[in-house]
Amino acid sequence: MRLDGFAEAIASNGETVRVESKGLSVWTKYSGNGQEGNYAWFDYNNGSIVCNNPDDEIINKMLDVAQKLNAKVQGYEGEIYERSADNKIRIRNNNKNISKLDDNKKPWWKLW
Repeated sequence: MRLDGFAEAIASNGETVRVESKGLSVWTKYSGNGQEGNYAWFDYNNGSIVCNNPDDEIINKMLDVAQKLNAKVQGYEGEIYERSADNKIRIRNNNKNISKLDDNKKPWWKLW
């Protein structure tokens, strides 16, 4: 992780969009860095770490960070992300296990 304090992306109109936050970091070893302007940004603010639209690789990193912080990974709709005994991502929602993330949703994610 590298603490940058900002994130930049190129909008569809070609303009650079910049967001600044003291806790904004980029995961430098993410395999998708730079592909289609994609980076794994994590923002620490008000006791939570937020990451937008993570794929499985990013969710696994979030689970690693959460384990070190004795925290949880929770989606925007309250679902909890965990690792199963066979090290796969498991989603718990309303005491039900969901085996696969709905690819049509674009939730915000938090660690706290």
